[in-house]
Amino acid sequence: MRIINSISDRQNELDLLQTQFCARHLYDVATVLNYITWGLCIASSMVLPLISNTIGAYSIIIIAIISVANLAVGFKSERFVKLGAAYKMRFDYKLYQFEECNDYQGITLKKLKQIAVKIIHRYPKSYEKAIMHNGTDKPKGVKDWYVGISKELSQEEAIKKCQEQNGFFDKEIMKIAWWVFIGIIGVSIILIGIFCREKTVESIALFVLSCSALIILIIKEIYRFVQAYSTYYFMDRVNEESDIPAKIRQKVIDDRRKLNLITPNIIYHFKTYKLHSLLKAEEHTQI
Repeated sequence: MRIINSISDRQNELDLLQTQFCARHLYDVATVLNYITWGLCIASSMVLPLISNTIGAYSIIIIAIISVANLAVGFKSERFVKLGAAYKMRFDYKLYQFEECNDYQGITLKKLKQIAVKIIHRYPKSYEKAIMHNGTDKPKGVKDWYVGISKELSQEEAIKKCQEQNGFFDKEIMKIAWWVFIGIIGVSIILIGIFCREKTVESIALFVLSCSALIILIIKEIYRFVQAYSTYYFMDRVNEESDIPAKIRQKVIDDRRKLNLITPNIIYHFKTYKLHSLLKAEEHTQI
């Protein structure tokens, strides 16, 4: 007897909506911290060399302070990403009815519940809006997280389709984010070239020192992009194999989520509706 699934209904149950809201909130906070990190790095590399003649030896002290601040902000961002990944893992495991787990990205279920209570009670208005709207509404919410999961699908087929959607959204957004990132690097190189023209050795040395945090951040970001693309490639290969268990496919998704690689919210803002529309259109295309 073929057993139908209830994923499309269960994903909108209150406990799962609360879990998804917490994940969304934590990733949003991590995104803001990521913007601050980039802002500090750019300020250090572009502004300090211009005012170094005025502040003199204090330039080195300011660079050191900015570097420490970057480390602190980066650490907090990674922590929020890890927490967000834990909530997404909890959401999927409960939705797919996997066996109960007490370790989500190294965080216990009790700890996740304690943090969720604090987030929901601290941001009640955002919470109410989020659980009342879906991904194409204005404002966007967390309802109907997975699109077009027919009840006629078996549980295994439905889970596989949800997992494929995870990869689809991430991969499409990442393609745009990569070219935005390349553009930022290109502009930075041009600005560096302009600044270094006809400068003294001391000025160039100070500029390179002030750019050190930005250079390290760019290298880290490139490394994370490479990791992410490797994961997507592996996910595509895994999804092509029908006999691979759902838990194995899920582990690949969980590993990608804990990478501290955050795409700009503005990309999601402009692309989410189109991507949802593509998924819905796919459901009605019979070939």
